[in-house]
Amino acid sequence: MALHLGLAQWLHADWASQIGGRGLHAYAEQFNSVEGGSTFYALPDVTKAASWAASVGEDFRFVFKLPKRITHDLMLRNCASEVKEFFRFLGPLERNVGPLMIQLPPGFNSSNLPALSVFLDSLPIGYQYVVEFRHPDFFDRGEVEKRVNQILTHSGADRVWFDSRNLFSRAPSDDAEREAQSKKPRMPVFGYSMSDHPVVRFMTNSSWQEPCTAFDQWVVRVSEWLEQGKSVYFFAHTPSNAEAPKLAARFQDAVSERCSLVAPFPWRPGSARDLF
Repeated sequence: MALHLGLAQWLHADWASQIGGRGLHAYAEQFNSVEGGSTFYALPDVTKAASWAASVGEDFRFVFKLPKRITHDLMLRNCASEVKEFFRFLGPLERNVGPLMIQLPPGFNSSNLPALSVFLDSLPIGYQYVVEFRHPDFFDRGEVEKRVNQILTHSGADRVWFDSRNLFSRAPSDDAEREAQSKKPRMPVFGYSMSDHPVVRFMTNSSWQEPCTAFDQWVVRVSEWLEQGKSVYFFAHTPSNAEAPKLAARFQDAVSERCSLVAPFPWRPGSARDLF
């Protein structure tokens, strides 16, 4: 059981004062997980992977996205060599690999379910997998959703819940919100878990510090999952991500008030605890 708390990246121009430094090492002293989105676009070499492993502790977890070439270009078909290369990259990071994220494109609909089933069955054992769906078919509360959940359960995988309800709860108030609304998915959120490693990606609007029903709901749900013995991955997003560290810290503090298994967020000296 653990709360793996993190952000969409480990380096941001506005974070030095919030996390007490720059780069992965400083980030990993306050957060114990990160979305590894860079692998979606290109795989770093093994030397870079080894340097990342040397920058974090044993309890830190990278939640890497499978390359876009596999998920979007090839739509999970005829991609054995690309999958092999991805797992070769993971080698130096093996102790720090969390759930691997299969983020599917909006055009991947229910007609592609056979490809998903075959793909999941072909993946190496010994890893955890999560799938992020971006087509309405997979949220129908009917036969398609039932079938996809059967496929995920069979393979030991789970859904990723990307919650953007707060982001879309109002008209954009600034350029960052406008850009985020143009790029981020807007899918239903039911918030159930079929594994021991649920993954939540939570995005607010720019007023992240204001009361938020979705935020409160996740505090309750994550607390329940932790008490059930699950290891939960929760990633905080704001429109520009400039204040995402403070949103994440606020979330852990709120969970700690409800769940005795979680301590308050461990701010480092020199960071920005007093800024929210």
